[in-house]
Amino acid sequence: MKEAHIEVPARDGFPLSVTFFEPSQDCGVVVVMHSATAVPRKIYTPFARAMAQRGAAVVTYDYRGIGESRPKSLKGFPARMRDWARFDAPGVVDAALENWPGRKLYGVGHSYGGHAMGLMPDNQRQERIAMVAAQSGYWRLIAKRDQPRVWTLLNILGPASVNLLGYVPGEHLGLGQDLPRGVFEEWRRWCMTPDYFFSDPTLDLLANFQNVTAPVLAVGMSDDDWATPRAIEAFVRGFTATKIERLTLTPEQAGVRKVGHLDFFRAQFATTLWPTVIDWLLGRAATEGSL
Repeated sequence: MKEAHIEVPARDGFPLSVTFFEPSQDCGVVVVMHSATAVPRKIYTPFARAMAQRGAAVVTYDYRGIGESRPKSLKGFPARMRDWARFDAPGVVDAALENWPGRKLYGVGHSYGGHAMGLMPDNQRQERIAMVAAQSGYWRLIAKRDQPRVWTLLNILGPASVNLLGYVPGEHLGLGQDLPRGVFEEWRRWCMTPDYFFSDPTLDLLANFQNVTAPVLAVGMSDDDWATPRAIEAFVRGFTATKIERLTLTPEQAGVRKVGHLDFFRAQFATTLWPTVIDWLLGRAATEGSL
């Protein structure tokens, strides 16, 4: 297996940092991994390597403003959350299919990454989709014990940071990486709306959900305070043209106390939580590719 760290253009030309994982054997599939909000692509490297070992070409990338796709300063950086779906995700898919022509396109999305696969243009190119902890972000759908903290973050700490710094210092506020102002403000507005982004009249990308006819696996963690069962259901209803398979994983299956919203992709779960998801995604392709 080979790994290459390169830049590819988003649909609007913005340079994105990307990693290509070239498998030693070919099962005829390329998988594009779409990250969660404020999560750099390096977090997904162990999972990408595991799929590459099964014969899939894999691509991970950083959205604009995140990880290695971040400019020197986020102050005044013009990015919105919808730009990740409108420009970044399809641009990376374009590059993946150009690099590996003729392969089937599969997608893996973590949290917002699931949103990106529903919103992005040309998403009908995807032939199989696995979403991990992809949910409506409406704040009242998260676990009650976490609702006061999230409300405070969205309505007090985040806006104050934006006014003071011009961006949100995510690491200091428990969000992961820093967020551009426009990304946070759009995310905040959606999270404070009962229908999340589904009732945003300015989001013309919503019509793209109906183009997804590929099989979809919606994976949740039993101890996830953000992607609760209600929040997952509120999101997956957007996929109106396909059937959704559901899978709930537990910390007990992995012999740990907690998995939560972010930890599924840690290498420690390679032999416990990952196999069911990777088998669902690649099982048939890997078998056919090895014949």
